[in-house]
Amino acid sequence: MQNTKFSLKPSLSEFLSNYRLYGFKNRTAMIQTALLRFKKELELENLRQSADSYSEIYNKDSELIDLTESAIEDIEDLAAFEERADEPLISYEQIIKRLNKDGRI
Repeated sequence: MQNTKFSLKPSLSEFLSNYRLYGFKNRTAMIQTALLRFKKELELENLRQSADSYSEIYNKDSELIDLTESAIEDIEDLAAFEERADEPLISYEQIIKRLNKDGRI
């Protein structure tokens, strides 16, 4: 582990000296936890900004919207096909007989 020296304002130094009140075994554990939480917060904010940018671009591009909707329809079709994959195959002649029997042709 690397040691790092830094300065704190008196109010933060006092806060840090109360590490036990917050359930930490020492100051280092408190600082590490705080920095890890802050790092995650910054990464999440960066991800939100990136998502907002992509959303803005997406909403302005009608071709991309159409492509996405088409892909969703294809996924739904593939899912329906997968659901019926184990059904027995029916010959063309059997289909014609069924359609005639049902009065559809």
